[in-house]
Amino acid sequence: MTSLPVWCTLVVYAPGVMYETCPDLSDRRREAGHQRNRGNGRSQSELIREAIDAYIVQESAAGKAEVLARAAGLWRDREDLPDFTALRASWDRQEMNSGQEL
Repeated sequence: MTSLPVWCTLVVYAPGVMYETCPDLSDRRREAGHQRNRGNGRSQSELIREAIDAYIVQESAAGKAEVLARAAGLWRDREDLPDFTALRASWDRQEMNSGQEL
């Protein structure tokens, strides 16, 4: 395994494992990373890991929102489903009569 320059080394987390990779950074991006980390003692790799983590969270939230938006009203026009309001009310009555939670 050849040694990579420190500014080029990225460690990606996996369950119990870390992988090393070398992202292609433009001079502008690399310098911006150095400027951001100057004086705080953090490495370029830490900055890149934080950026990837933020991207994953952002994409995950966007994906969940998209799924929820597509699912909204999914059962709206279904005629083959029970009356959920009446069903829930019957559960409430059973719970009150038995004194126990279902």
